Amino acid sequence: MTTLRPYITKNSKLKNDAQKEKQNIIIAIESWKGLFQSSDSSQDIKADESIKSAKLFADNFYFECAVTRASKQIVENIKKASKEAKRTEQMETEFTPNEQSIHDMKFQSSARLTRQEKQLNRSVEVSKAV
Repeated sequence: MTTLRPYITKNSKLKNDAQKEKQNIIIAIESWKGLFQSSDSSQDIKADESIKSAKLFADNFYFECAVTRASKQIVENIKKASKEAKRTEQMETEFTPNEQSIHDMKFQSSARLTRQEKQLNRSVEVSKAV
């Protein structure tokens, strides 16, 4: 859950921002409605149709933005999950020791012990010199 927390927070912020913008659009539409109203009833019908179209556009735009954000997030999550699955799969591959691998492990272990021994000897020499 802790890995999802930043995404949830970001998603909530984006939803709030989108909702505020949608509300700003609706406020602008309502102000247009007041400007369109006149004594001619045919103009009121056209104004109402324009306002309905603008509100529909705002709703659709909000929905499309939300879908786009969700789609991008899903694609990113799928890519991350795929990479993680490949990494896990590589780590979980079965290891079958053979003569060469045993020889390599012995050589690496011997080299590591030799390096550690040299470092220890240097430390002892330095402490004796002091």
